[in-house]
Amino acid sequence: RADLIGKYHPIIKTPNLDKLANQGTVFKNAFVTTPICATSRVSILTSLTERTHDFTFSRPATGVDESNSIYPKVLKDNGYRSAFIGKYEIALSGKAEDKFDYFKELLQSKTATYQGKEIPQTYHIAELAKEFIDQPENADKPWVMAVNFWDPHAHDRDTEDQYHYPEEFESYYADVTIPAAKFSQDDTFDQLPEFLKQSIGHVRWQYRYGTEAIYQKMVKRHYRAIMGVDKGVGMIYQKLEELGMADNTIIIYAGDNGYNINERQLAGKWFGWEEDLRIQMIV
Repeated sequence: RADLIGKYHPIIKTPNLDKLANQGTVFKNAFVTTPICATSRVSILTSLTERTHDFTFSRPATGVDESNSIYPKVLKDNGYRSAFIGKYEIALSGKAEDKFDYFKELLQSKTATYQGKEIPQTYHIAELAKEFIDQPENADKPWVMAVNFWDPHAHDRDTEDQYHYPEEFESYYADVTIPAAKFSQDDTFDQLPEFLKQSIGHVRWQYRYGTEAIYQKMVKRHYRAIMGVDKGVGMIYQKLEELGMADNTIIIYAGDNGYNINERQLAGKWFGWEEDLRIQMIV
């Protein structure tokens, strides 16, 4: 979510994102048009709002014209090599291989096997990105790559732990007390309309932030998952530096939606508040 970058946050540590922010431009007023992850990712790819591309969960694939207008294909049609790695979970018309030279769709998991070794999925995504960058065809041809990390998305079926992260971050924030979220008091929740009080946002809130102990545990786990993504970004950037590509590569780091972390006693996104709509964007 927009405020969870170490450069601007008093607790979370994100050295690699801080480096991107220091070397680039941070857009502090970046917003999505629909704070639903799959819908938003189609909007990012097509530059269209949901009412035009017409995709969300349980909807048919986006139309042929819209699907062929995604920026990786436009660049591919104009001489670039294109890649997509990580969280896909959308439906575009046509074959992926017509849009991407390198396509690695991954479902959510805690770990993955890469070159015979079990590693966190976030690092697996970074390794696949490095693999594409390293392809000899990219040495003398421009390329575009979309890297979609699953983390820090909750593992929704795991009501016990929700967020997962590389083991190396286990001790982080152990001695920190996370401040209360704004608008998280009972009287604020009491003012919500009935449909929000009964929504899945409040159902998930109960096992995600419903007591002080759970809130402390889950927010720290969420922060650690973000640290995993931060390290993954660093791994990719390091590969660009190794190959002498870093100074000739535009990196856009952005989210597909914001997040409620106990605001109004809600979890998740989907709503019209700033916490849901505002995203990180660094160029």
